[in-house]
Amino acid sequence: METKEIPVIMLTAKDTVYDKILGLDSGADDYLAKPFATNEFLARVRALTRRSENYSSNQLMLGSTALDCSRYTLSTDYGNVRLNNKEFQLMELFMRHPHQVFSTERLMDNVWEQNSDSELDVVWTHIGFLRKKMKFIHSDIEIKTIRGAGYVLEEIIC
Repeated sequence: METKEIPVIMLTAKDTVYDKILGLDSGADDYLAKPFATNEFLARVRALTRRSENYSSNQLMLGSTALDCSRYTLSTDYGNVRLNNKEFQLMELFMRHPHQVFSTERLMDNVWEQNSDSELDVVWTHIGFLRKKMKFIHSDIEIKTIRGAGYVLEEIIC
């Protein structure tokens, strides 16, 4: 879901529709053929900068719930809560892969060290902590248990 958001403007002499489509489909955010007006170029840079600020790689969103990856906080319009390291790692994994089912074993492998002495119930405990914190801030997402399969993060449907 999340990659480093660096805006890319292609500045090139190639100005056919095919070249523009190829450039944009290759990953460019904007395409400007030469010659161009300096003021137009600067306006495009400002537009991309505004947009990239809204899609900061430090924040993940699902529904109206945000995970601030630099502050380890989970927030909604009703408030925010700080997550401990393991809670944060679990929530980040879920928010980067919403609607994907994760087995307890896979969560254990992704969040706890492979040589950890922790048992699987540590995952259950931390899921419980996250659920309480999500409820406290009236989150519109929830970690659901899929019996026999694991856990999944989904939006609450009212």
